[in-house]
Amino acid sequence: MINKEQISFLRFRNKKINIEEIEKQNEVQLPPVYKSFLNVLNPYFTHQTYKVSDSREANSFIAYIYSSKNKDSYSIDDDELSLENFMDINELFICEGYKHYVNQYGLLPISIHGFNGGLLVGINEDNQDEIYLTQDTEEINFIANNIYEVLLNIKPIVVNFENFDEKIDTEKFYKNWGEDFWRVKENSV
Repeated sequence: MINKEQISFLRFRNKKINIEEIEKQNEVQLPPVYKSFLNVLNPYFTHQTYKVSDSREANSFIAYIYSSKNKDSYSIDDDELSLENFMDINELFICEGYKHYVNQYGLLPISIHGFNGGLLVGINEDNQDEIYLTQDTEEINFIANNIYEVLLNIKPIVVNFENFDEKIDTEKFYKNWGEDFWRVKENSV
């Protein structure tokens, strides 16, 4: 059983959504446990920053990490997924790439990550509600029996800005023609 404190990083919906209509439009039947998640919860993480009382600037923020390990405390290095957010019902079918996973594997992409890939929910009879992870390859790995098991492994951590080795001024980012990576301008003398 899951309680509200365990998923306080998500907000409850204010109004009911019409999942059945969206399923008809996209010719997809969502699994029951995942459907209950979408009906009850807004899938976006809450964001919080903290300020020192005598400062006008935030000095830390809350990040949410996924860790399957059971520990007393967690850090950003314990994050196994780079999960940014789950997708809301109206976002699930926007990207054409979802059809590849649905048709080939019976899996529907349900999250946004800091890398290529993400979480997938099983929509076929043999994998219904199971949660899988795919990363930069076609490799797909089982990680949970349902979305609520995933939520129980999401941990809030406080990240202090002072812990970053170097603050990067994004105004110094540039690319040379034909490069697929960013460079940082050095200070000129």
